[in-house]
Amino acid sequence: MPKLKTKVRASTTIKRTVKSEEEPKSLRDRNKDNANSIQRSWYHLSKDLVETYDSDIYSRDWGFNTFREYVENELRLDYRLAMWRVGMGRTIIKHGITEKQVMSINWTTFKEISHLFTDDTTTAEVTEMLKGVENKSYQEVQSYVKDEKTKRLGGTLTRQVKMLFKLSDEQAVCVEKAIAGAMRLADTDNHSVGLEYLCNEWLMNNNPELAAEIKSRLAKDVPAPKTKYREYANKGKAKANATK
Repeated sequence: MPKLKTKVRASTTIKRTVKSEEEPKSLRDRNKDNANSIQRSWYHLSKDLVETYDSDIYSRDWGFNTFREYVENELRLDYRLAMWRVGMGRTIIKHGITEKQVMSINWTTFKEISHLFTDDTTTAEVTEMLKGVENKSYQEVQSYVKDEKTKRLGGTLTRQVKMLFKLSDEQAVCVEKAIAGAMRLADTDNHSVGLEYLCNEWLMNNNPELAAEIKSRLAKDVPAPKTKYREYANKGKAKANATK
Protein backbone atom coordinates (compact mmCIF):
# COMPACT_ATOMS: atom_id res chain seq x y z
CA MET A 1 0.00 0.00 0.00
CA PRO A 2 1.58 3.23 -1.08
CA LYS A 3 2.41 5.73 1.70
CA LEU A 4 0.42 8.89 1.71
CA LYS A 5 2.44 12.05 1.47
CA THR A 6 1.44 14.55 4.04
CA LYS A 7 2.27 18.18 3.80
CA VAL A 8 3.67 19.72 6.92
CA ARG A 9 2.85 23.36 7.19
CA ALA A 10 5.74 25.27 8.61
CA SER A 11 4.76 27.28 11.58
CA THR A 12 5.07 30.95 11.02
CA THR A 13 6.31 33.30 13.65
CA ILE A 14 4.43 36.54 13.76
CA LYS A 15 6.78 39.40 14.44
CA ARG A 16 5.32 42.22 16.36
CA THR A 17 6.91 45.60 16.40
CA VAL A 18 6.90 46.84 19.92
CA LYS A 19 6.94 50.61 20.00
CA SER A 20 9.54 51.70 22.46
CA GLU A 21 8.52 54.23 25.03
CA GLU A 22 9.52 57.75 24.26
CA GLU A 23 12.49 58.94 26.20
CA PRO A 24 11.65 61.65 28.72
CA LYS A 25 12.49 65.13 27.52
CA SER A 26 15.54 66.85 28.90
CA LEU A 27 15.29 69.85 31.20
CA ARG A 28 16.41 72.09 28.37
CA ASP A 29 13.75 70.80 25.94
CA ARG A 30 11.03 71.06 28.57
CA ASN A 31 11.95 74.69 29.18
CA LYS A 32 11.67 75.45 25.45
CA ASP A 33 8.27 73.76 25.11
CA ASN A 34 6.83 75.38 28.22
CA ALA A 35 8.15 78.84 27.31
CA ASN A 36 6.32 78.61 23.97
CA SER A 37 3.00 77.93 25.72
CA ILE A 38 3.54 80.01 28.83
CA GLN A 39 -0.11 80.54 29.78
CA ARG A 40 -0.77 76.79 29.64
CA SER A 41 2.53 75.56 31.06
CA TRP A 42 3.58 78.21 33.61
CA TYR A 43 3.38 75.67 36.44
CA HIS A 44 5.97 73.30 34.94
CA LEU A 45 8.16 76.10 33.59
CA SER A 46 8.29 77.74 37.03
CA LYS A 47 9.43 74.50 38.71
CA ASP A 48 11.98 73.66 36.01
CA LEU A 49 13.46 77.17 35.99
CA VAL A 50 14.26 76.78 39.70
CA GLU A 51 16.35 73.71 38.86
CA THR A 52 17.90 75.52 35.88
CA TYR A 53 18.80 78.60 37.95
CA ASP A 54 20.11 76.77 41.02
CA SER A 55 22.19 74.17 39.18
CA ASP A 56 24.03 76.62 36.84
CA ILE A 57 23.44 74.07 34.07
CA TYR A 58 22.86 76.92 31.61
CA SER A 59 26.55 77.90 31.90
CA ARG A 60 28.06 74.53 32.78
CA ASP A 61 26.49 72.47 29.95
CA TRP A 62 24.55 74.78 27.64
CA GLY A 63 27.16 77.43 26.86
CA PHE A 64 25.51 80.58 28.23
CA ASN A 65 27.42 83.02 30.43
CA THR A 66 24.47 84.07 32.59
CA PHE A 67 20.92 82.99 33.38
CA ARG A 68 19.73 86.23 31.81
CA GLU A 69 21.53 85.44 28.56
CA TYR A 70 19.95 81.96 28.53
CA VAL A 71 16.31 83.01 29.08
CA GLU A 72 16.45 85.99 26.74
CA ASN A 73 18.24 84.26 23.85
CA GLU A 74 17.00 80.66 23.99
CA LEU A 75 13.60 80.93 25.67
CA ARG A 76 12.82 84.42 24.32
CA LEU A 77 11.58 85.39 27.78
CA ASP A 78 11.91 88.76 29.42
CA TYR A 79 14.47 88.42 32.22
CA ARG A 80 12.18 89.96 34.84
CA LEU A 81 9.40 87.53 33.87
CA ALA A 82 11.81 84.59 34.12
CA MET A 83 12.86 85.64 37.64
CA TRP A 84 9.16 85.85 38.60
CA ARG A 85 8.88 82.27 37.36
CA VAL A 86 11.80 81.23 39.56
CA GLY A 87 10.15 82.83 42.59
CA MET A 88 6.82 81.14 41.78
CA GLY A 89 8.59 77.83 41.34
CA ARG A 90 10.18 78.12 44.77
CA THR A 91 6.73 78.77 46.27
CA ILE A 92 5.26 75.75 44.45
CA ILE A 93 8.04 73.45 45.63
CA LYS A 94 8.13 74.78 49.19
CA HIS A 95 4.39 74.38 49.77
CA GLY A 96 3.99 71.18 47.74
CA ILE A 97 1.44 72.74 45.38
CA THR A 98 0.20 70.36 42.69
CA GLU A 99 -0.71 71.18 39.10
CA LYS A 100 -4.33 70.20 39.81
CA GLN A 101 -4.57 72.90 42.49
CA VAL A 102 -3.71 75.68 40.02
CA MET A 103 -5.40 74.39 36.85
CA SER A 104 -8.21 76.95 37.17
CA ILE A 105 -6.07 80.05 37.75
CA ASN A 106 -3.56 81.88 35.58
CA TRP A 107 -0.01 82.73 36.55
CA THR A 108 -0.69 86.38 37.42
CA THR A 109 -3.35 85.33 39.93
CA PHE A 110 -1.02 82.75 41.46
CA LYS A 111 1.81 85.27 41.71
CA GLU A 112 -0.48 87.69 43.54
CA ILE A 113 -2.08 85.22 45.99
CA SER A 114 1.30 83.64 46.77
CA HIS A 115 2.25 86.88 48.56
CA LEU A 116 0.09 85.57 51.41
CA PHE A 117 1.98 82.28 51.69
CA THR A 118 4.42 82.46 54.61
CA ASP A 119 6.68 79.95 56.33
CA ASP A 120 3.83 79.25 58.77
CA THR A 121 1.10 78.78 56.15
CA THR A 122 -0.25 75.22 56.28
CA THR A 123 -1.07 73.02 53.29
CA ALA A 124 -4.78 73.29 54.11
CA GLU A 125 -4.57 77.10 54.19
CA VAL A 126 -2.75 77.19 50.83
CA THR A 127 -5.44 74.94 49.32
CA GLU A 128 -8.22 77.11 50.73
CA MET A 129 -6.69 80.35 49.41
CA LEU A 130 -6.09 78.88 45.94
CA LYS A 131 -9.68 77.68 45.72
CA GLY A 132 -10.90 81.05 46.97
CA VAL A 133 -9.43 82.93 43.97
CA GLU A 134 -10.46 80.51 41.20
CA ASN A 135 -13.35 82.67 39.99
CA LYS A 136 -11.96 86.08 40.90
CA SER A 137 -10.54 88.66 38.51
CA TYR A 138 -6.96 89.84 38.92
CA GLN A 139 -8.16 93.14 40.40
CA GLU A 140 -10.34 91.29 42.92
CA VAL A 141 -7.39 89.13 43.94
CA GLN A 142 -5.20 92.21 44.40
CA SER A 143 -7.83 93.78 46.64
CA TYR A 144 -8.24 90.54 48.61
CA VAL A 145 -4.48 90.21 49.16
CA LYS A 146 -4.24 93.84 50.29
CA ASP A 147 -7.09 93.37 52.78
CA GLU A 148 -5.57 90.16 54.15
CA LYS A 149 -2.20 91.84 54.65
CA THR A 150 -3.89 94.67 56.52
CA LYS A 151 -5.70 92.19 58.80
CA ARG A 152 -2.47 90.36 59.57
CA LEU A 153 -0.83 93.64 60.55
CA GLY A 154 -3.64 94.47 62.96
CA GLY A 155 -5.33 96.96 60.68
CA THR A 156 -2.31 99.14 59.98
CA LEU A 157 -0.09 99.05 56.93
CA THR A 158 3.66 99.12 57.34
CA ARG A 159 5.26 101.93 55.34
CA GLN A 160 7.04 100.43 52.36
CA VAL A 161 10.02 101.98 50.63
CA LYS A 162 10.86 101.33 47.00
CA MET A 163 14.59 101.39 46.22
CA LEU A 164 16.03 101.47 42.70
CA PHE A 165 19.62 100.55 41.81
CA LYS A 166 21.28 100.67 38.40
CA LEU A 167 23.74 97.78 37.97
CA SER A 168 25.96 96.49 35.22
CA ASP A 169 25.27 92.93 33.96
CA GLU A 170 28.18 91.57 36.04
CA GLN A 171 27.01 93.38 39.17
CA ALA A 172 23.43 92.19 38.64
CA VAL A 173 24.57 88.56 38.39
CA CYS A 174 26.56 88.94 41.62
CA VAL A 175 23.64 90.53 43.50
CA GLU A 176 21.11 87.98 42.20
CA LYS A 177 23.27 85.02 43.25
CA ALA A 178 23.88 86.55 46.68
CA ILE A 179 20.17 87.19 47.28
CA ALA A 180 19.21 83.72 46.00
CA GLY A 181 21.76 82.16 48.38
CA ALA A 182 20.48 84.26 51.29
CA MET A 183 16.89 83.21 50.52
CA ARG A 184 17.89 79.55 50.68
CA LEU A 185 19.71 80.06 53.98
CA ALA A 186 16.79 81.98 55.45
CA ASP A 187 14.36 79.36 54.04
CA THR A 188 12.18 81.99 52.40
CA ASP A 189 10.90 82.83 48.92
CA ASN A 190 10.74 86.56 49.69
CA HIS A 191 13.47 88.59 47.93
CA SER A 192 13.17 91.46 50.43
CA VAL A 193 13.85 89.08 53.32
CA GLY A 194 16.83 87.66 51.43
CA LEU A 195 18.27 91.14 50.92
CA GLU A 196 17.67 92.00 54.58
CA TYR A 197 19.46 88.79 55.59
CA LEU A 198 22.47 89.79 53.47
CA CYS A 199 22.63 93.27 54.97
CA ASN A 200 22.35 92.00 58.56
CA GLU A 201 25.03 89.41 57.84
CA TRP A 202 27.35 92.14 56.58
CA LEU A 203 26.60 94.45 59.52
CA MET A 204 27.48 91.71 62.00
CA ASN A 205 30.45 90.18 60.19
CA ASN A 206 31.94 92.88 57.97
CA ASN A 207 35.66 92.77 57.38
CA PRO A 208 37.26 96.24 56.94
CA GLU A 209 40.42 94.77 55.40
CA LEU A 210 38.45 92.82 52.80
CA ALA A 211 36.32 95.89 52.08
CA ALA A 212 39.47 97.99 51.53
CA GLU A 213 40.87 95.34 49.19
CA ILE A 214 37.67 95.23 47.12
CA LYS A 215 37.50 99.02 47.04
CA SER A 216 41.09 99.19 45.79
CA ARG A 217 40.42 96.60 43.09
CA LEU A 218 37.27 98.34 41.93
CA ALA A 219 39.10 101.68 41.75
CA LYS A 220 41.63 100.12 39.38
CA ASP A 221 39.21 98.08 37.27
CA VAL A 222 36.20 100.36 37.07
CA PRO A 223 36.67 103.92 35.80
CA ALA A 224 34.87 106.57 37.80
CA PRO A 225 31.67 107.74 36.05
CA LYS A 226 31.90 111.04 34.22
CA THR A 227 29.63 113.67 35.63
CA LYS A 228 29.21 117.38 34.95
CA TYR A 229 30.59 118.10 38.38
CA ARG A 230 33.70 116.04 37.64
CA GLU A 231 34.16 117.79 34.28
CA TYR A 232 33.87 121.21 35.93
CA ALA A 233 36.26 120.16 38.67
CA ASN A 234 38.83 118.94 36.13
CA LYS A 235 38.54 122.17 34.12
CA GLY A 236 38.97 124.23 37.27
CA LYS A 237 42.00 122.19 38.29
CA ALA A 238 43.58 122.61 34.83
CA LYS A 239 42.98 126.37 34.92
CA ALA A 240 44.51 126.62 38.38
CA ASN A 241 47.61 124.71 37.23
CA ALA A 242 47.96 126.97 34.19
CA THR A 243 48.05 130.10 36.32
CA LYS A 244 50.80 128.78 38.66
